[in-house]
Amino acid sequence: MPKYDIQIKHKAKPTNLLSSLSGFYGLTIDDKFKDILQRFNLPPHQFYPVNVTHRKVQLSYYWFHFVNSFLDYIDFTSSVFETFTLTPFNILNEFKVSSIKQLHALEREANFEKSIRPRALVLKENFPGYDIISLSNVAPLTLV
Repeated sequence: MPKYDIQIKHKAKPTNLLSSLSGFYGLTIDDKFKDILQRFNLPPHQFYPVNVTHRKVQLSYYWFHFVNSFLDYIDFTSSVFETFTLTPFNILNEFKVSSIKQLHALEREANFEKSIRPRALVLKENFPGYDIISLSNVAPLTLV
C-alpha cells in the first residue's frame, strides 16, 4: 500500500485535481472527482488514500493509479512523433518508430535543448475503449 502526504499551502485553494507528485504516475483526486470517474469505462486501476492537509484540516484525496501500461494498444508504426526545441519553440522534424524501445533510444539521444513528443498516436483495433488512459511510458500525458 503506497503512502504519501501532501500539505497544501495556506494561501492555496484545494481543488478536485492536485498536481501530480514526482515518481507517482496517475492522478491525485478528491472524493467528488473519484465519484465522477467511477461512472466511466476505466482501465484497470486502484484508488489509494492520500493524506492531504490544508490549514491543519485533513482532506479526503486519492491517488488514482493506473495498474497497467497502455503500450500494447499503441500502433507505433502508424503513430507520428516529433523532435522540438522549447526556446525558441520550433518543430525540428517528424518521424515514425517501430517500437517503444526505439522511441526510448531516441529520447536518450536527445539533450536539454531538444525533446521528443507524440504528434499523432494511433491506437490498435484491440483498444478496449477506456475513457481515460495514461501514456506515462510514452509522454507525460493522461488522455480523457
